[in-house]
Amino acid sequence: MEIVVSDDGVGIDPAVMESLFEPNVSTRVGGGLGLYIVQSIVQQHQGEVRAANRPGRGAEFVITIPSKMSRVRTAQA
Repeated sequence: MEIVVSDDGVGIDPAVMESLFEPNVSTRVGGGLGLYIVQSIVQQHQGEVRAANRPGRGAEFVITIPSKMSRVRTAQA
């Protein structure tokens, strides 16, 4: 399963991109746990979260989680 979330904002500061999923990283005052928590939950389900920066056009996050059938096939392989 793949979930794509995007916006049309200013994008993500390239200086923040490398540490985007680390705890307490935020472009705003306070917070900074949201993406860390999302990544932790997705990884518990053998999935991944990717971020793509589109400077001046926004940002895009893609969450990929394998289906139950994919996990069964992977375990048997």
